[in-house]
Amino acid sequence: IQRCYSASYHQHQNGPAESLWNRLTPLCILQFLQSYFGMDYWVEGIRHANDQLVRTPSRPHANRTPYALFHGHQDEPDCHYQRRWGAPAFVTTAHANFEPKSEKCYVLNYSDAHATNCYDVYCPATKRIRKSVSVGGPNHKMV
Repeated sequence: IQRCYSASYHQHQNGPAESLWNRLTPLCILQFLQSYFGMDYWVEGIRHANDQLVRTPSRPHANRTPYALFHGHQDEPDCHYQRRWGAPAFVTTAHANFEPKSEKCYVLNYSDAHATNCYDVYCPATKRIRKSVSVGGPNHKMV
């Protein structure tokens, strides 16, 4: 194996091992342009872009998703819970009689540590990220 160096900050020159960056970067940039967030949440943007890629059917694999092939599923995974990154959502909160029943938040990602319908959402009122299963609002499916 011959060692070959690439130019700084040009990981697309490194071949197939790092070609994933060429596919993730444009998706992440599009997500940032269409969302409420700035570059503070680029890690969540990259994670969501990667989730989009692995759940997109692949022509060389008979229109199977890489996710199903990697995990050995015969059927494609159910993706009804997926939402667009940065989409506005309303999270139901505990409330008294005349307080609002929900607060406006923005979808960051799907929570890895919880059930499939649990989301990480950013609440601008409190400036915190929280996990919630009671996320409502317009259902922006992943495109």
